[in-house]
Amino acid sequence: PYRAAYDCCKFSFARRWRDYSDRIGQQMARGFSLLGQTPAQQSINLHLIFNVVLALVALPFVGPVTSILARIMQNRPDGPDTLEPITALDPNLMERPQRALIAPPANCLAWASALNRC
Repeated sequence: PYRAAYDCCKFSFARRWRDYSDRIGQQMARGFSLLGQTPAQQSINLHLIFNVVLALVALPFVGPVTSILARIMQNRPDGPDTLEPITALDPNLMERPQRALIAPPANCLAWASALNRC
């Protein structure tokens, strides 16, 4: 008798769950149809709505996160105030094209060595 009552409740719960999920599926289908007529339009519009909602939710946190990051990322006192351009290109090489073709790889090596120093 106990097992039969349990099976009856289990079946009733499963039937109610199936009906509930069918209603949810129908409501979602109606909601997606408002986003566009084709699946591509629906996908694009859903993506846009998601991004707008996410931006609106994240907007109040911009100020606090900025102040926390400003405290964490302090200016380095030992670093230079201005960046000097690093170039191995010589304007005088315009008269000698063969040598001018060698200058760009040398310039790349100069940039790489500058990056390694950072």
